[in-house]
Amino acid sequence: MKEEFRVHVVLTGVLVFAVAVFMTMVGKGGSFLVPLVVLACGVPMHVAVGTT
Repeated sequence: MKEEFRVHVVLTGVLVFAVAVFMTMVGKGGSFLVPLVVLACGVPMHVAVGTT
């Protein structure tokens, strides 16, 4: 089964980078990246989990 989806790579990269830097400064790590990528960027859950 092949699933296709579109993601704005630049927006996703900038958003993930900004959140990762902020979360690292406050000591929370990358635990917010998967929900961010799924909800804000439209990436399917199995792809977001596999790429973090």
